[in-house]
Amino acid sequence: MNIIKKTAYGLIAVVAIQSAILAQSRFNVTGSVIDESNAEVVENFYLAVRQDSILVAYALTDELGRFSFNLPEGTYILSGYYWGNRLMEEEISVHNPIELPPWKVKTGFSLNEVQIVGNRTLLRREENKLVFNVQNLSEIDSYKAVDILKYVPRVNVDLDNGVTLGNHPAAIFLDGRRLSTEETATYLKTLNAKDIEKIEVQQANDGTQFADIGGGIIHIITKSKRSGFDLTSHNRFSAADTENGSVTPSVNIFWGKENYNIYFAYKLDAEKLSTQYGNTNNYPEDGITYTKPDDNETTKGNRHDFTIGSIVNIGKKSMFGIHLNRNYANSQSASLGPIGINRNTAEKDRIDNGTYQGHYASNSVFQNLAASYLWTIDTLAGNLKIQYNHNMKDNVSDNLIRSDFVTDKSRNVDETNRTEADSRNHSFRYDLRKNTATGWSFRHGGQYLQSRRNSLLEVKYPDANQNSRSDWRYDEKITAGYMGISRTFGNKYIYANVRAENTILKGILDKEEENLNKNYTDFFPYFTFTHKIDSKWSYELFYSKSIYRPPFSLLNNYKNRTSDNIYDVGNPDLLPQLSHNLSAGVSYGNHSVELFGYRTPNLIMESFTLEDGIIYHTNINGGSSRRFGIDYSYNGKVWNRWFLNFYLGGEYDIFPQNYAQNHYYRISSSMNNRFSSPIGEFNLNINYNNGFLSGNVLVKPDYYADVSYNKSFRWGTVQAGISDIFNTSKMRAEYQTPYLEYSFYRKRTTRTLWVSLVFNFKTDGKVNKEKISNPNTIINRF
Repeated sequence: MNIIKKTAYGLIAVVAIQSAILAQSRFNVTGSVIDESNAEVVENFYLAVRQDSILVAYALTDELGRFSFNLPEGTYILSGYYWGNRLMEEEISVHNPIELPPWKVKTGFSLNEVQIVGNRTLLRREENKLVFNVQNLSEIDSYKAVDILKYVPRVNVDLDNGVTLGNHPAAIFLDGRRLSTEETATYLKTLNAKDIEKIEVQQANDGTQFADIGGGIIHIITKSKRSGFDLTSHNRFSAADTENGSVTPSVNIFWGKENYNIYFAYKLDAEKLSTQYGNTNNYPEDGITYTKPDDNETTKGNRHDFTIGSIVNIGKKSMFGIHLNRNYANSQSASLGPIGINRNTAEKDRIDNGTYQGHYASNSVFQNLAASYLWTIDTLAGNLKIQYNHNMKDNVSDNLIRSDFVTDKSRNVDETNRTEADSRNHSFRYDLRKNTATGWSFRHGGQYLQSRRNSLLEVKYPDANQNSRSDWRYDEKITAGYMGISRTFGNKYIYANVRAENTILKGILDKEEENLNKNYTDFFPYFTFTHKIDSKWSYELFYSKSIYRPPFSLLNNYKNRTSDNIYDVGNPDLLPQLSHNLSAGVSYGNHSVELFGYRTPNLIMESFTLEDGIIYHTNINGGSSRRFGIDYSYNGKVWNRWFLNFYLGGEYDIFPQNYAQNHYYRISSSMNNRFSSPIGEFNLNINYNNGFLSGNVLVKPDYYADVSYNKSFRWGTVQAGISDIFNTSKMRAEYQTPYLEYSFYRKRTTRTLWVSLVFNFKTDGKVNKEKISNPNTIINRF
């Protein structure tokens, strides 16, 4: 409650400061527009000035073709329109009076033959963000958001659609709202690329978001001005062999008017996959090795995703948006394979062998309700944002584990465990930004998040005719507030922020007294400095501090059997993990290089203990870690028909308390290529990493390549491709402790041939662009 009061007082102070600021300096920006065909001036040519996608000013050319703006210091996008068609666009930096060179446009065209003389660049820097203009990529009508992300600088998308930024996990935001883990995969595979205006990339959290974001941030911003009707049907079919494959049909519907928009989306994922597992447990103390060399698992599942939402514009300066996202998922898997126990001698004497059988079934429902309000408070892009978010998930899973040895029946396992879990969380946040004409910007905000989870574990032992039951209740509350200030000095930008977060944790086992009760407050400073030297050269410095709070799965204190000889055990005494991040980067044209370093003094590590031949797996605070690295990226055209997004990163990891390995050199690279030709577009994606070190785990190298083809027709688009062409992607890991040497192997059927058919029907409608001007819209997300 004290933090909430301090946050309110801070807001009052910021408003008071703003009201006391005197009149600020502004500069005249003038220019003219000329018809390139006859050198005559163009009258009534419409020009718009935007900053961070917000309309700042607009004007019409006079009878002499002249225009003029009076703008505060800063960087803007100046666009020119004629008969509703955008003909010119360029970035301007204002820190003194400017006379722009005459714009030459072609006005004598028919409406279906517009010639764009000027064009927005694919990449540009705004404050502490790198902006990727999606609409400047060709042939994107049939693509989804997950496809376009592969061409954003320093972003990598793996075979499971996991997204990383600079080889580290990234938080995904859609129109200002952070997507949960449940939502991310759905949105990325459902959101149409043609509905995305731009993607903004932040190297680090700037303090306006929760401090648990330890890596970068990817902001997906959808188009804000559109009317009419649009229906898109996207149908994808894939097959790995005669028995494994998936079917993914989806439909997206949009309908827009001047004052409101409505959108709806549905997607079905139906798949069947085969996976080969293998693991070896070596116990050095007793000279015994437990092996499960070839476990074949088959998984089948269906998932239905629904989304519906709307946005309403309230006057010219505010908007209200609401959307509902819901999905149903069910899956089941069955595994069968041999198991064996060997004595660690030169001959590897077999002591006993047998068979292992497993069966897992899960049913879940997830629902998200989000509402947002935006008020543009002045003509300098100042605004107030308010958001509410509610998530709900119910899950029931059944897990059968059975092992049968030939000789030693005392090692047999016959167990069925059932987990019933329901989780609820809701959050509220507000963000206020007030800008001044001299380049100063004041920011203030607050957030509140409450998460609750009830989890019931029932275990049945048919052979012993016994049952056990554990009921765990968990409650987490996070209250946060921040204050920040920034200043633009011509082409220089500096930003500082301090954030405070208070965390309260409570946990109750079996409805008895509390056995988890924590209350702690942390402060997180942030700093950014960027300098755009000229149109090509720029450099930046970042510092951020983040926190990793152990999730419920690591804090619960009951034992859960995951296989015939491994138990997961929670640790209620686990402390949060704080990390410091410092980075510096330089860019020249399409090239960029970054140096970075991470330090984590209170590292959370996996721990294994051995008791009577059973492995107990838990997590502890095991020491510290440091990471240093450098990476290089290129994003742009190599040739006229070849667009390349290339990333190469090197990293040196130091883990002094790690049993597996104390240090590791990590290398990763991705190369995403788009080749355009008269017969269609070709895509070739190649990924490689030599593994990584985490806790007591060493993950081995992995590499794969994908290829696809895209051809557009009047009625839609045909796509086809092969994922993991050489079927090389796999996961191998080694765990090392004084009691156990554990190796793990997993190989899915990842080489798949897929075909996608996209159908589109749309009607265009006129829209009053003065009425709909929304920089934080949630329309057209699908």
